[in-house]
Amino acid sequence: MSQTTGIDIQSHFLPASYAEAATREAAEDSRWASSHGVLTVPPTAPIRRLDGRVQDMLGAGIRLAIVSVPAAIFRVQARAIDASRESNSDLVELASADRDHFRVLASLPMPFVAASLKELERISGQPLVAGIIMPAGAADWSLDDGQFQPIYAAASAAGLPIMLHPSLEPAALAFQRWALAASVAVPVETSMAALRLMLSGVLDDHPDLSIIVPHLGGVLPYLTQRLLDQTGRGDAKYDVGYYLRHRVFYDNCSFHQPALMCAVETVGADRIMLGSDYPFRGQLSRCVSDVLDSVLSQDQQKSIISGTAESVMRNLADGTGS
Repeated sequence: MSQTTGIDIQSHFLPASYAEAATREAAEDSRWASSHGVLTVPPTAPIRRLDGRVQDMLGAGIRLAIVSVPAAIFRVQARAIDASRESNSDLVELASADRDHFRVLASLPMPFVAASLKELERISGQPLVAGIIMPAGAADWSLDDGQFQPIYAAASAAGLPIMLHPSLEPAALAFQRWALAASVAVPVETSMAALRLMLSGVLDDHPDLSIIVPHLGGVLPYLTQRLLDQTGRGDAKYDVGYYLRHRVFYDNCSFHQPALMCAVETVGADRIMLGSDYPFRGQLSRCVSDVLDSVLSQDQQKSIISGTAESVMRNLADGTGS
């Protein structure tokens, strides 16, 4: 395995356009402001800077980063549309300037369906867009709502996998101390969104659609048997275990060896990709060393480091300069 082969599918960057939209939204909604502080950070914050990013990537063994905004839900439709469109254009411009090292996960102005379809149509023709990043849901809607079916059909037709991302919505009272919103609520939220897509039959309706659950699948690999015993298949064709092994992909952003081994034994190494969640989980090298320091075979390590991403994410081959 080459020293610099990794493909990081969860690497965040906050363009000025997205930060400005967030600042305007926060000024009008104090609850939104308190939960979306990551989007209103100063220009010096790591998430808003690219200087040194490529050097850090290469030093960590990562040749390609698929960059994305931390997908948030804007309540004002016009602002949601502008934030998505402008930030997608900014990220594509960034990737165009360095095709060897960057691709894009585009965002959509969810939950506004017509606007999301319009933006999806616009970005689906962009060769540097590798997939979509989508908030996991809000208090008044969830991703299995029937209104979103056209979005899944369009994403599937375009060959764009969808990464479920924490929505940054205000955390429930139980999570509002000791950073529990970041440590516990986040993986539970994305796990619930994925389960609803499975159990509702949405994944059955779109057999070519790939879903990515970051943070090593949230809690799903570790609760698989409990889900099989007590939930079964819901309104879907198959039980949860089938979707976890055959329809869902994951990144390795946990960095806890026993958890990695549990996930590999439950869903297979070929369902897992590198995910640094930069800059929220520390140094970029953590996601690579998590794999290389494991007892996994070379073939399993290669799948996680680059092989699975090359087969799942769109348009990684051209201009990657590997």
